[in-house]
Amino acid sequence: MKGDSVLSILVVVETNFAVGYCMEQGRDFRYLLSLTSKYPLTVAIPEYSLREAKTTVLGKFRDSCEQLSHTRVLLREIGRSEYAQDLVDNARTVLSDLVQLLGVKQDSLRQALDLIANRCVVIPHSPVAHVRGLMRYIASESPFKESDCEIYECILEFLRDEVDNYDHTIILTFDKEHFDNVEIRGELADIGIDLVFTAGDCIAMVHYALGI
Repeated sequence: MKGDSVLSILVVVETNFAVGYCMEQGRDFRYLLSLTSKYPLTVAIPEYSLREAKTTVLGKFRDSCEQLSHTRVLLREIGRSEYAQDLVDNARTVLSDLVQLLGVKQDSLRQALDLIANRCVVIPHSPVAHVRGLMRYIASESPFKESDCEIYECILEFLRDEVDNYDHTIILTFDKEHFDNVEIRGELADIGIDLVFTAGDCIAMVHYALGI
């Protein structure tokens, strides 16, 4: 721990945080990052997570556009009936606006990811973490999914070097199903790290530690 009187906090986030930020799925994502400019709070994210988030978000945009395309076909069919024409015209206008909005948001994805990278410490994906993650996955150890195993090992490698530089360290993951188990909690407890599964709980813990 630092010897300063000011408490220093490290929060490590992963792919779902970046996805939530890019998709604007709540204010907590932006709020947590905004605290880094005002308080001794550092947020770190694996490089792997940033790249995975880009693929995930682009996939969500692509799926949404495909669904909207199917809806256009359906509206065209319904609009052949006179009784539905006015409502269909209104729906098609809204649909066009929505498609345009999705295009704008997709174009801004790179800016959102760049902002996360600029506000966070980006954890490199090392060869050692890659191999350890692969071995964890092959052994069917939690968190079980191959990409999650690599991300987790990357985080562990980073924290072993950094945890003593902070007074309080938190890992925030939204994957409670795979990370909320005795094995992972034990590994993290051994190096003095808290594990939380909602942004709200993480922010509450940060507020308490910072006295705000």
